[in-house]
Amino acid sequence: MRIALTVGHSLLKNRSYTSASGEDCGGVNEYKYNKKLMKKVKKYLESDGHSVDLYICPEKVFTAASQEKSWKLTRLNAKNYDLVVEGHLNCYNGKAHGTEVLYVSENGKKYAKRVQKKLVSAGFTDRDVQKRTNLYMLNGTKATTIMTESFFCDSKSDYKIGKNVNKIAKLIAEGICNKKLGTATKAKEAVKTAVKKVTKATVYAKVVTKSDPLMIRNSANRSSKIIGKIPKGSKAEVIKKGSTWTKVKYKSVVGYSATKYLKF
Repeated sequence: MRIALTVGHSLLKNRSYTSASGEDCGGVNEYKYNKKLMKKVKKYLESDGHSVDLYICPEKVFTAASQEKSWKLTRLNAKNYDLVVEGHLNCYNGKAHGTEVLYVSENGKKYAKRVQKKLVSAGFTDRDVQKRTNLYMLNGTKATTIMTESFFCDSKSDYKIGKNVNKIAKLIAEGICNKKLGTATKAKEAVKTAVKKVTKATVYAKVVTKSDPLMIRNSANRSSKIIGKIPKGSKAEVIKKGSTWTKVKYKSVVGYSATKYLKF
């Protein structure tokens, strides 16, 4: 899927946040938390093969919260996303608690229910999914959109659970994908290893003899039969590099050439 993630709210030019905050009562700042959360959600979704864009409003640029709307919708509607997910936290009186996911369309409800179920499994009180028809983020996007209200940022008990940002991110990603996901780091390393193997299989070396062609021998020693020649300046595919002899392939001939005459 092609997915867009957004962080709710912004940091204004005057350095004030447009989000709620429970930092003064043992909780967390809504914007700062979701900024961390959505970056991790992105990694998990990408580890499952999805194409993911993350949108965070430019910091210390806007002078009012009203500027967030056009900035986000312009970008979200410029591409054909299958799903948009915006991260939020609730806030009330320091006593309210629980998790809920907002939606407006029937397709959005499907995603909302799956994400809600995952978040509840973390230990949050289930406030159920909520259909909201008065939010620009749900009404103004062309793609199916949901908004996560992961927990109450001014609730100590909620933040005790939500403090494990990586766990919450994984649960949200699993709800979106509708399946269990592995560790994002391990998946990322597996991709790196696969890319490294592919790169290694297509390495080439240039022949840097003085004038004569470089001999390809049947085995890695000077007395071995010559089975081919590589002209000076030509490139040979490196199969296995060695300190003295390197296994190479030139055209259809596979054999060994002296490493000192190869430039990698």
